[in-house]
Amino acid sequence: MYYNDDNINEVQKQIVSVFVERGTTVKNKIVEQSIHLFQSKGFSETSIQDIVDALGVTKGTFYYYFDSKEQLLMDIHSKYIDELLMKQQEILVDTNKTCKTKLFENVELLLKQIKTHGHQARVFFREMRNLHEENLSIIKKREKTFDYNCKKLSK
Repeated sequence: MYYNDDNINEVQKQIVSVFVERGTTVKNKIVEQSIHLFQSKGFSETSIQDIVDALGVTKGTFYYYFDSKEQLLMDIHSKYIDELLMKQQEILVDTNKTCKTKLFENVELLLKQIKTHGHQARVFFREMRNLHEENLSIIKKREKTFDYNCKKLSK
């Protein structure tokens, strides 16, 4: 195929689309593998080399997506708590449910999240101590928001 001004933009879009799709997949694989390793070995005992070796990628690939292992941990924490908050919000805005029902559904949400995201939940609660103070403060604030929303329902 010859490229000219008429089709070059379409080709560029296709190339970018492939790279974005691959990038998302690689980043997700790094996160998933890290959750598994952090859960089994602990954050401190897991090296970046352990992560990339398990995936068969280079450290350069890791650093393309994350500046540090701690940034990766923050990403794991943010995704976990943000997903909880999003699902909690869906419960809270339903005007057809009583406060008691919403509170019950929040408890059920936590239990389901632990059941379906067990490794991620363990990493979230166990490895929070490895976040730097600034990141820990961000996660704690989101966690307090979840708790506050539940307490409002119980009054």
